[in-house]
Amino acid sequence: MYVFPVKISLSILVVTKAVLPCSPVLWTSVLLATWEIVLRDKPPCFRAFRHDTNQTIGGNCTDKRITWASRPDENLALQIYPVVITHDGNYTCQRVTSDGNFHHEYHLQVLGKEHHILTCFR
Repeated sequence: MYVFPVKISLSILVVTKAVLPCSPVLWTSVLLATWEIVLRDKPPCFRAFRHDTNQTIGGNCTDKRITWASRPDENLALQIYPVVITHDGNYTCQRVTSDGNFHHEYHLQVLGKEHHILTCFR
């Protein structure tokens, strides 16, 4: 089985919307997809979608601002809205397919208003 990792660093402002797409693979080959969310100073949580049963599971995720961007059977993107400072962390999407596992990892850095103002005056 193959693993194809992708790592991306993103900076986003507070009170905006972040949409994190999962890696593009042929949809019919997806068996299982998971998002692992590791935020600073919090235990990890996950969201999962099982294609054959059209079932979603969310383990230990209590932040209501982190959701599927749309129906997971159509699009596995994760949405964060509105973004707050505590959303700073790592978000990893893994798709398990008959062709291998595909990892798409984001390191999300949340910029507060103070940082944005300082950047504008530099």
